[in-house]
Amino acid sequence: SNLLGYYMYHGGSHPLGANGQGLQEKQDSLTTNYNDMPVIDYDFQAPLGEFGEVRPSYHSLGLLHAFMADFGESLAKMPAAWPAEMPKGVNDEKALRWVVRTDGKSGFVFINNYERGKTLPPRNVDLTLKLAAGDVRIPAAGQTTIPADTFAILPFNLDMNGVLLTEATAQWVCKVDGPTPTYVFFTPGEMKSEFVVEGQTLAPVAGTTATTVTAKDGKTARILLLTQAQAMHLTRTHLWGADRLVLSNAEVAFDGDKLVVTGRDPSDLSISLYPAPEKGLMLGGKTLAGTPDGLFTKYTIRVPAVSVPLEVKQIKQAGPARTLVMGPARKPPVPTEPTDADFDAAAVWQVTLPPESTQNTSVHKVFVKVDYVGDVARAYVGDKFVEDDFYSGIPWEMGMKRFQPEVAEKGLTIKILPLRKDSPVWLEKQAIPTFDANGEALAVRSITAVPVYQDDVEA
Repeated sequence: SNLLGYYMYHGGSHPLGANGQGLQEKQDSLTTNYNDMPVIDYDFQAPLGEFGEVRPSYHSLGLLHAFMADFGESLAKMPAAWPAEMPKGVNDEKALRWVVRTDGKSGFVFINNYERGKTLPPRNVDLTLKLAAGDVRIPAAGQTTIPADTFAILPFNLDMNGVLLTEATAQWVCKVDGPTPTYVFFTPGEMKSEFVVEGQTLAPVAGTTATTVTAKDGKTARILLLTQAQAMHLTRTHLWGADRLVLSNAEVAFDGDKLVVTGRDPSDLSISLYPAPEKGLMLGGKTLAGTPDGLFTKYTIRVPAVSVPLEVKQIKQAGPARTLVMGPARKPPVPTEPTDADFDAAAVWQVTLPPESTQNTSVHKVFVKVDYVGDVARAYVGDKFVEDDFYSGIPWEMGMKRFQPEVAEKGLTIKILPLRKDSPVWLEKQAIPTFDANGEALAVRSITAVPVYQDDVEA
């Protein structure tokens, strides 16, 4: 495919109509869906959540986006070349899943040793690409192992500022221009990375250090090899007059000449930059000292931790699980969502937020995190229905910022319905709960507040 599309990339919220009814898709709506959706929540576990939370898939997709930004134009013109041996189907665990995109001379090998719901075995591979310009062997030195759950895009015969990269068992992330341009790679999973450059085999060590390579005509290029974990938290941007790499475990965004750092760990909002700005950095009007971090310069940022204690009290036990009503849209049929009346029999918790949680200037925003087991959950501020969630095994998070100041005054009411064992809903294996003697499951493991911190950095 030469196109990328996401549904949803950023989660959202359905508004409630004037009569309090939702606008969500249902099995009996005019634009029929094959499943009932939550009334308000329209999140779909998106890379950016309904309340702006950043999920792991955001970083995984970031690697793909960085690659496409630099190489998408070239890749789109490269036809696919398929191997002689193809998997016979999704249950074929013997054949390697791989394909080549090439213009006949250079290109990329796409390898996928991952399949959802299975653990594919590690593969010992020795690939030969028969090209008009001559054969390319990957890896050049012989076999390499593709571990389970690993997928990678491996380059071959690519030009790096006049330096020929014959092949690499590392994935190309992006390029940073400069007198000596830097080409950024990462080691996919637990693979071992090698590079064949200008006829020489290199084995850089993944980290933050770089290797400079030189062509016969004297042109140079720099190879920066990162771990996959580092690459997932790498951002390339044009800031303070130059292309820069930003490496951080926190989330980074850009507002004009400001670098905005956001995170949940107040002890680690640090950033590492390459190249470092000549004039240094400022944080809150004070100079931020930098320390060497391989090719990068690291700037340590910490803020005081803030505790947001919640008062949580269960005020009602659940009644019997709701009667399942099967919808018309699928065969075999699937349940419709619960009605307002069904929630009259829900278990109920009252959550009180301390007033200072919405007034503390050092906290950017606060999430309420509900780790529960059940069928469907709803949240109310006073009598106002504000949010809902279908149980998936993933803790339910709600940002409180949009509900202020009412949530500080009235608190948050959580209603949860028990899940029936005979309900034909699909869950990931690890999310399937333990059911009681009545064939029902309902539990709240915890309801906690998660503060999010933010700082602005300027040069």
